[in-house]
Amino acid sequence: MAKIKIINVVAGIIINQEGEILTTKRKPNRVWGNYWEFPGGKIKRGETAKAALTRELDEELGIKTKIGPLVMSPINYDYSYGQVKLQFYYVKMLSADIKLTAASQFKWLVPAELVEFDWPPANQPLIEYLVNHSLPLKNF
Repeated sequence: MAKIKIINVVAGIIINQEGEILTTKRKPNRVWGNYWEFPGGKIKRGETAKAALTRELDEELGIKTKIGPLVMSPINYDYSYGQVKLQFYYVKMLSADIKLTAASQFKWLVPAELVEFDWPPANQPLIEYLVNHSLPLKNF
């Protein structure tokens, strides 16, 4: 039996003062190209999820952040290329200028608008959660 590749991923739910969530669109040449996602990336060996998220947000968006609590229980999703283990954290942006390096564009969306866009399947439980729960708008 072939060993299943495990891909540990962390992403941030960045909420602005208007209650909108930062989303990014994957570049067309990447896996799940032109789909929307929450910014983040793979966790490197020996790295904590929060450290990986801080690094990824700096690399991909050029922003400084404060990582808050987990949004919900981690999601495990089986794709043909491996099992993705996703963790989502609430994030406070400490710097305002976004400089895209890994995405083609970004949008601020209220939770109800999330369902209008194409997302990789592993994100669906989170989108459902965000649409049906109040966002924490206070500092953490």
